[in-house]
Amino acid sequence: MRKILFTFIAICSLSAETTQHLWNDCLPYQAKTGTIELHGEKEEVTGRIFYTAYTKEFVDSSQRPITFCFNGGPGSSSIWLHMGAFGPKRVVTFKEKATIAPPYQWIENKDSLIDVTDLVFIDPIGTGFSRHEKEQDPNQFWGVQEDLQSICNFIATYLTENKRWSSPKYLAGESYGSTRCAGLAETLQIQHGIYLNGMILISSAVDFKTLFNPESPLPQMMTLPSFAATAWHHQRLPNLSLEEAIQKSKDFAYGPYATALLLGKENELSICKELSYFTGLPLEFIQRNQGRISILDFTEEFFGNERKVLGLYDTSMVGDKLPQSCNIFSDPSLAFITGIYTATWNSYLQKELSHTATIPYQVFCEKANMQWKFPAGESLDLTPSLRSGMVSNPELKIFVAGGHFDLITPFAAAEYMLGQLRIPVKDRVFSGFYKGGHMFYLHPESLHQFHEDLVQFYKQSKNLNEADSKPKQELLVVPIQAPQINEPKQEQVAALANSTADTLVSSEFEEPNFLESPEWETPFQEETDLQDQNNFSEIE
Repeated sequence: MRKILFTFIAICSLSAETTQHLWNDCLPYQAKTGTIELHGEKEEVTGRIFYTAYTKEFVDSSQRPITFCFNGGPGSSSIWLHMGAFGPKRVVTFKEKATIAPPYQWIENKDSLIDVTDLVFIDPIGTGFSRHEKEQDPNQFWGVQEDLQSICNFIATYLTENKRWSSPKYLAGESYGSTRCAGLAETLQIQHGIYLNGMILISSAVDFKTLFNPESPLPQMMTLPSFAATAWHHQRLPNLSLEEAIQKSKDFAYGPYATALLLGKENELSICKELSYFTGLPLEFIQRNQGRISILDFTEEFFGNERKVLGLYDTSMVGDKLPQSCNIFSDPSLAFITGIYTATWNSYLQKELSHTATIPYQVFCEKANMQWKFPAGESLDLTPSLRSGMVSNPELKIFVAGGHFDLITPFAAAEYMLGQLRIPVKDRVFSGFYKGGHMFYLHPESLHQFHEDLVQFYKQSKNLNEADSKPKQELLVVPIQAPQINEPKQEQVAALANSTADTLVSSEFEEPNFLESPEWETPFQEETDLQDQNNFSEIE
């Protein structure tokens, strides 16, 4: 087990506001908004963490699962998972003809996880209503280890204050939230002796080497299946199904392309032609970039001179290309939803939860994001922490979810991370990849399938009463097979390539079965609404 040293922080809770509700006309629950104080070594208040909790009423809470949820950033509040995926109410999405300008609305979330687990949505310091004290340095919360410490102690205190130590315990994190989950798997055990039943890693970012290292071959290999899925969605691969496009692109990425990258021969004509085929980009552009394609180049060049740009977070969404170079903050797949979620959440908070705020709700804290402390001189990789947590707790199960059209955290990178756990994963690791991007649950049909898959996941990790769950369904078992990499001429490089192949993960897919989604009218248009497929798999 990796050694982790933390300064103990005492915590106490402040008053909370509670309201009673009925979900789906059948499940009574209590909603509570509250704040928990963080204290330093000298008992001084250092900050306050805001949370929203939903708990089912009239049941034995010691037997009822509880799931702590957070988004990522770092610097993001939990608004996205809260109002988009798991909470009892959700924002009406663009797929349901929501408009960018108000008015907005929320509706009953028929796919809320409240039917199988109580929910606690956490806003880390600097986000939501969570703040550090004025005389305190916020950097004591803004870093990989600092963040793990504050959230770890928050969870322990919440369990104590609400008498939930005996409950089955889960974490759910999206994007950098999955990074946090991986670290907490180990930290919770060391700090407080908290052993989890399960974790849900959404749009996983556990190993940053697969995402943000321009000098490494890994990101080039990991993004290619998402490029191919995007090309398929926009009808650039008309002779292939989605599953064929993904599998063929994986075979190329983990075979000839991997070998070429390792040998420095990715600019050869045969390689560039294959890249052009799978990405839908012009051959000349790929040759000019010497066989390497960044996600920004892909989104900007996909439509050529049409002055349109793909979303980075969801390449099924298309916006107008700005005069300046595209960047994450002008991304159409974010620009469209931010206003809708911000306004709807604030209205919901006041009208539904009866919470009166005296400060603005910080949806995203750019300052926290810019000042976040990452390990110096190396890419962040919390796979060892996740492995350690799973080895120390043989009952810990994980569910990895992602979207086919996500370029920020490509689904192939999540599969790669699972291959690096190097522990027996049968009956412990499950995965599901869905139609959509980074927040694939914005697509109602994907949200519904995600919920159905998670119901089965909770049953796998904790036997639920019939009143708390739906009838059990059989899980699709899909074995992982390491793809073969072609051997180059040099024996040493061939050995390295084969070693790389052993860690790569490929998946099989079912035939797609989606209903055609309604059209929506906004400046950000989805070019094609084709059928997709879902794959909930148990990994052997």
